Amino acid sequence: MRVEQRAGELGAHRRLAVVAAQRTTEFVVEFLACLSAAHPIAIVDGDAGAAAVNETYCPDAPGLELHQDLAVLSSTSGSTGSAKLVRLSLDAVTSNAVAIASSLSLTASDVAATVLPLQYCYGLSVLTSHLAVGARIVLTELSVVDPCFRALVDEHGVTGIAGVPHTFDMIERGRVEVLDAPSLRYVTQAGGRLAPDHVRRLAERGRRSGFELFVMYGQTEATARMAVLDPVDLPEAAGSVGRAIPGGSFRIDEPDERGVGEGCYTGPNVMLGYASTREDLARGRQVHELRAGDHGRLDDRGRLTITGRSSRIAKVHGKRIDLDHLESELALIGPDVSIVGDEEGLVVAVLDRDLPSDHESGSVGVRLDATLRQITAELVELPVARVVAVSLADFPRTTSGKLDAPALCRVARASVDQH
Repeated sequence: MRVEQRAGELGAHRRLAVVAAQRTTEFVVEFLACLSAAHPIAIVDGDAGAAAVNETYCPDAPGLELHQDLAVLSSTSGSTGSAKLVRLSLDAVTSNAVAIASSLSLTASDVAATVLPLQYCYGLSVLTSHLAVGARIVLTELSVVDPCFRALVDEHGVTGIAGVPHTFDMIERGRVEVLDAPSLRYVTQAGGRLAPDHVRRLAERGRRSGFELFVMYGQTEATARMAVLDPVDLPEAAGSVGRAIPGGSFRIDEPDERGVGEGCYTGPNVMLGYASTREDLARGRQVHELRAGDHGRLDDRGRLTITGRSSRIAKVHGKRIDLDHLESELALIGPDVSIVGDEEGLVVAVLDRDLPSDHESGSVGVRLDATLRQITAELVELPVARVVAVSLADFPRTTSGKLDAPALCRVARASVDQH
């Protein structure tokens, strides 16, 4: 009733709605009303995201042309100030929701909680996939490690929890019991690679507690998720992200002797294309096959294993450096190593939770690590001056829980300037 009323209020003339996502009923109503009334909706992260989109696309200015297939505009960036958007059709949104619901065997009796922000494609797909089968959504801003969140899970009989690697790191470090809730029947993990050993531990915890673990893989450019690893494939295939969702397919472009090449995906959930200018909103489909930018291989059962990301190749001092491979080598130093790189050089960070940190003020404990800096420089044969190595009380993260690479560079290099 509320969606129908709001759809009527939007009027018949198509316009672009720019809406800051919130985990509230009001946002969900606005989102569904825009889809129902065929008004494209740009889902942004807070006031900064709205300001960037309004400045770039001028939605209220006359002469704005909107392609008939355009339904949703979503940001690929962790930055709230990015105006580059992914153009999605209604078919992409609905087909992906139905495919995910099918992969998870969702029914109207299922209940999800909004662990992830709704401007994040993974978080939004949790909403759409449950709504597709008439399931319920508990809208909350609570962290999974908040004792009140466990109480909410029990109160509403939450059956599914979705998380990124950082979510499960927090659960494991905090030793919270949210995954032991008797109502829980499935847990999904996407939004970055979870180490195979961690996948195995999580799957084993599920076997003890009564939930199934679904490892997933996706991108905003494919609406949300493209692959799902069936729980029956665990622990055998703990390093894989699974098979393509119903309606989708993968191929490996120009595989090498190991069968490794760039992953390419086709399916109804692939984006129309990107938007960077006002004129782009009038364009139709420009993308039919999505080049994922991730390298991997397919096994004889159609399961995809990601071996690295093309965006994770840094060129520093004339050398091409595979940051994922370097991370795996440095992981022997400790379990939590993150590496980012740009034209200035490499930044290597390890977690040290013994460092002081004031989260209320946003101050994170940091110190330079000369030993790690030297080891890294020798491994990749770079001048030491091109490497910054730090120990941090915590990694800076985006609102979706992913590593905030630009922020990590700023924090690390600022610590060099202060010493």
